[in-house]
Amino acid sequence: MSKVKIKLAGIFTFSAALIFMVAYANYVGKYSGKAVGIYPVISPNDRSVPYGGSEINGSISHRVSPIRVSLDPAMNPLRLVLDVERAASSGRKDFLYEMHLTDGSGAEAWGVRGRYENPTSKTGGSRRAVIPLETFEITEPGEYILIVYLRKAGLLPLRVNEAEVTVRRNVAISSPAVYAAAGVAALVGFMLMMLSRRKGRIKPRA
Repeated sequence: MSKVKIKLAGIFTFSAALIFMVAYANYVGKYSGKAVGIYPVISPNDRSVPYGGSEINGSISHRVSPIRVSLDPAMNPLRLVLDVERAASSGRKDFLYEMHLTDGSGAEAWGVRGRYENPTSKTGGSRRAVIPLETFEITEPGEYILIVYLRKAGLLPLRVNEAEVTVRRNVAISSPAVYAAAGVAALVGFMLMMLSRRKGRIKPRA
């Protein structure tokens, strides 16, 4: 096989493996399963949200009114996806989030807290943050109550135009075997690219 063909095969294999891993992660985290409902946390139609975004500047900056959602064990595994759009005037890009899901008796069935770090910088990057949370399961059917908190992460205020949470049912769970196979394919592609470079440096015998 010629040097060019080996190089092209390596580039294709390596690129395809990386694209597959990103697409698989997005599918599992954001799109697998079926949406039970999409619930607003901060709405642009809410009069309490002024021009330039709702300023989140307190210790507990925003708590959504209790979200009531009917769930059943047949929907397991479940996943929540938090979607936050920050205002262009926001001085802060990262933020804290906290959620609690309780059953009819008030017992907590699931909870999570975390911090979203802007992958680009503190002041640049995308204004939208889509955060797929870990999967969970419920054991009893019935109406559940979801409480969502958003907090600023530092001294600078955080201004949010809109925020919502999606509840998804029967979602896929990431398979380590899939990532391992894609990793092996990426390694093969990388080795082919290195082989093409080495082949190009070999001088023909006199």
